[in-house]
Amino acid sequence: MIHKYSVLLFLAFTFSFLAPAQTLTNSAYSRYGIGDLQFSSFTANKGFAGVSQAYQSAYVINYNNPASYSSLKLTAIQIGVSSNNFEQQTLLTKQKINNTNLAYFSAAFPVKKWWGTSIGLLPYSAIGYKITTASASNVSGSTLSYLYKGSGGLNRFYWGNGFTPFKNFSIGANANFLFGNFTKERRAYYTDGTLYNVREQTVSNIKGLEYNFGTQYNVPLNKDWAMTIGLTYGLQSLLNTSNNSIVQTYTEVNEAISVKDTLQYITDDKNSITIPQKIGGGIVLKKSDKYLIGFDYTSQNWKDFKLNGKDDSLTNSNKFAIGFQYTPDPTSLKSFIKKTQYRAGFHYSNTYLKINNTQLKDYAVSLGFGFPLKRNFSTGNLAVEYGKRGTVQNNLIEEKYLKFSLGLVINDKWFIRRKID
Repeated sequence: MIHKYSVLLFLAFTFSFLAPAQTLTNSAYSRYGIGDLQFSSFTANKGFAGVSQAYQSAYVINYNNPASYSSLKLTAIQIGVSSNNFEQQTLLTKQKINNTNLAYFSAAFPVKKWWGTSIGLLPYSAIGYKITTASASNVSGSTLSYLYKGSGGLNRFYWGNGFTPFKNFSIGANANFLFGNFTKERRAYYTDGTLYNVREQTVSNIKGLEYNFGTQYNVPLNKDWAMTIGLTYGLQSLLNTSNNSIVQTYTEVNEAISVKDTLQYITDDKNSITIPQKIGGGIVLKKSDKYLIGFDYTSQNWKDFKLNGKDDSLTNSNKFAIGFQYTPDPTSLKSFIKKTQYRAGFHYSNTYLKINNTQLKDYAVSLGFGFPLKRNFSTGNLAVEYGKRGTVQNNLIEEKYLKFSLGLVINDKWFIRRKID
């Protein structure tokens, strides 16, 4: 039965990611680079701030370090949804925004005792903004305004493998296919509907391969405690773009647009996007399955980023995260509360955005719970993050956010050879 439901869920999530109606962000900051980078941790990890570089589990998939796949003991199916609530403000205005989306689908299973494999689909970046500015006009009785609008994003389809070549040491790799599109529009228009306005629309179709690698090493400390050290590295990637753009003059009356002339029309303009290399490392201390304390650090050289051969004024980013998980009694057969996993964490990052000589900071606290289900080692996971990005200083925008993530981990035994008497 789980096989049939897994196929149906996979198809549903595939179509949901491909559907253009899914809006993952509503932020003016998604105008830069490739948009808002989406957190690649699944719900179970989000509860303790996404700590994942050295995280291993026999039942939970950890995409961020593919070396962890070799530690899986059962087949795992993971699905998730997210709800994001933003309060955006400047020195003069404030608004609230909400969006709810399907978040990810992933599956993994042990091939051998020393080999695990995983496949999945999750968002990579998201674009969603609409910005309007106005200035004085030399045309009597009219105001010249500018509109900047964008939508779209990138998705990641991955296949990864993890291996344990010898005791306590594992290595792994993910091959990622990135795909999606960006739609961007710029307008210069007058409030007087009789005057000619100008708009430029560009649609970019993007696809390409990305590879990331990982290693983990387990260090037994004593009878109860063990330490895992994790390292990851993502290669610099080159994505292919096909751009279609059009520049037109138009008039607009009561939101009805009448095109007057086409000034430029370019189709299938080939170019590329350079995604820079990324490194990460972390440590997890674990006492049986009761206590887990972890620390993560990641860094990416976004100064090397190029969009269609041009820089986008991005800067190098880094992120620190610390998380904690506590399970009162992992082996309890009667107490739901004692078998529940309780998580908490904090992360701080210097983002890749540097606007008006100000590098934007992002920090948040998180809480999470892993609720045991009756089926084997399956769990339902809930994570809540509350944080802030940006500032109202230097004519920028401050975003406060409250994010809810709900995930399901279904564990079962697949590909087991049946014994015949």
